[in-house]
Amino acid sequence: MRRVILTGLIMFVLGCKTMPVPPPTPEETKAAMSRKKTVAILNFREEAADVKGLGAVAVATLENMLASTGQVNLVERTRLNRILAEQNLAAEGMIDPGRAVKLGRLLGVDELIMGEVLTATLRGPFRNKHRENRKEGRFVSGKIWDEVYGVAKISVKTVDVETGLIGYSGIKQSKKNLVINSRSFTREADYQDALKQLKKDKKVDWVARLVMNLAKKGTTKDRLERQYRDLLVETMEKSVNAYRKDMSRHYALKAEVLKKVSEKTIMVNLGSASGIKIGDRLEVWHCGEPITDPHTGITTVPKRRIGKIKIVEITSGLTSIAKGSKKVIQKISVGDMVLTP
Repeated sequence: MRRVILTGLIMFVLGCKTMPVPPPTPEETKAAMSRKKTVAILNFREEAADVKGLGAVAVATLENMLASTGQVNLVERTRLNRILAEQNLAAEGMIDPGRAVKLGRLLGVDELIMGEVLTATLRGPFRNKHRENRKEGRFVSGKIWDEVYGVAKISVKTVDVETGLIGYSGIKQSKKNLVINSRSFTREADYQDALKQLKKDKKVDWVARLVMNLAKKGTTKDRLERQYRDLLVETMEKSVNAYRKDMSRHYALKAEVLKKVSEKTIMVNLGSASGIKIGDRLEVWHCGEPITDPHTGITTVPKRRIGKIKIVEITSGLTSIAKGSKKVIQKISVGDMVLTP
């Protein structure tokens, strides 16, 4: 009997977790797209790059990252390059805001993303470690290796096409190491001799020494260069992915509370057409009455953060049910602003 009950509970839980998500209709998809910014990513300029072509890697990684969030409409790269070629324009790196406005209007976008990448490979000091049997005072094994560090720094800016103003600016840097020329020793004498030789070779060209040692193991210089490229590609991708939180905040989707469903749940106008998934967390803000500054004449809307809610059910392409604590839901009113994180 207990086994039957347990099996039923497991099936119920699994059924809840795999609740089907209604696909959006073409009308819902079109409506969701109209609420997102249309963005074009220009080619990133490469500054002092040890390996060429990493700017394209950064752009592709950023495109995939933004596409996965579902928060923006991305201009397809082949279309972007075709328009640039037709107009005989070369757009790369940090172009001036005035030119960005002209180019953005030509592409029919709301914002342009531009950037620069700086990459380098740096040699770290040789590393070594050994193990010994302390009870017997006996050398067990030793290891000596070289390390190369890949460093990637990416600068990214977004420019509003309508105003020419910079909406976001940031710099991210990442470092990743590559272990090469690793050697193991079982005799202490060989281990100590190798350490002494390395200390003598401090003034010797380490690349030449490294290539020579790798050649003894059958590793070619071409293979070493491929390892360097792979290292920098991974480091570049790491730097780009560090922008995920910033980009998600900058391109946060705005929605509103449609109604209260229960004392712990509400309905919001974000659904599968906006890329919303079960488990996504949203922020709810209360917007006050508009206030006009008497000196500047600018009207602003004061906002107050209420709290966080979590999507528990997607009911259509444009609506979802979100859950929060009873205390948070009590503070929420119909029409309050909802933002993706």
